[in-house]
Amino acid sequence: MSNTYASETETLNMDPKYLARFACLIQAIKTINTTAERFGIDCEKTTSWIKPGAIQRFIQEEYPDMLEDITHERKQLKILGIS
Repeated sequence: MSNTYASETETLNMDPKYLARFACLIQAIKTINTTAERFGIDCEKTTSWIKPGAIQRFIQEEYPDMLEDITHERKQLKILGIS
């Protein structure tokens, strides 16, 4: 199974597992950005916020739920005849 992303210039097929990991990475970055803004850290001027270990742990913790959400959404789209 794969998800298809279509734009005006390209079509990209994504495996749900890959998509879930990528979505978790995006969620981690958003969480980091929100927290950095709260503490007055400018993420564009410093790299002190980059903590690969913490990001990896976040992805590992969020991945099962994200994969379940994506799988559920794919089933809903299939039922509706969209996917």
